[in-house]
Amino acid sequence: MAMLEIDSVVNAVVLSAQSTVLLRSDEHDILVNHHEIFWPPWPNVEIAERFKIGSIISVYILGYLYPRYQFLGSIKRVDREGNPYRRLSRQEPRSVFRGRVDRLIPGEDAFAINLSGYGIGGKLPVRNLYRLGLQSLDRGSEVSVVIQHLDIHNEVLELDLAMEQKNTGGSQNQGEHETGTATAPRA
Repeated sequence: MAMLEIDSVVNAVVLSAQSTVLLRSDEHDILVNHHEIFWPPWPNVEIAERFKIGSIISVYILGYLYPRYQFLGSIKRVDREGNPYRRLSRQEPRSVFRGRVDRLIPGEDAFAINLSGYGIGGKLPVRNLYRLGLQSLDRGSEVSVVIQHLDIHNEVLELDLAMEQKNTGGSQNQGEHETGTATAPRA
């Protein structure tokens, strides 16, 4: 029996679908953890409804769990274009995005900001507020942000508050982001 190659896509049969999905390809078990099933935002469907036992699906091989003799897989990474972080990466550098403050992330000294029109969020470090003379942001308040760091493979999005931007007269991308003057709300 040949080993499956890590960093490849294979077809596999669904053995079970609960909070994780267990697959089999060429007598190799492949475990797909909860966070590797769908890209955000999650569809409003149960995993068991989406993946029927016995059906064949494509899965990306992430790695191997040696103690369990089991591969780790990702269903969502097969759909590269479904990655909302990839869509975000196609925007012009220094583009200004609208977001909403979700919460202060415990232990990280950062705010979670949900980006309008993308279904994903990023982190806004609290220290970035201080240079604008702000101490905090209220939950639910709207903010204008720019991307500081984006890693589409590890789903990392770090944000900064947008400063006054020179309006370039560029076109809007279906209302997902905007260029122009941006200010942060006062806490």
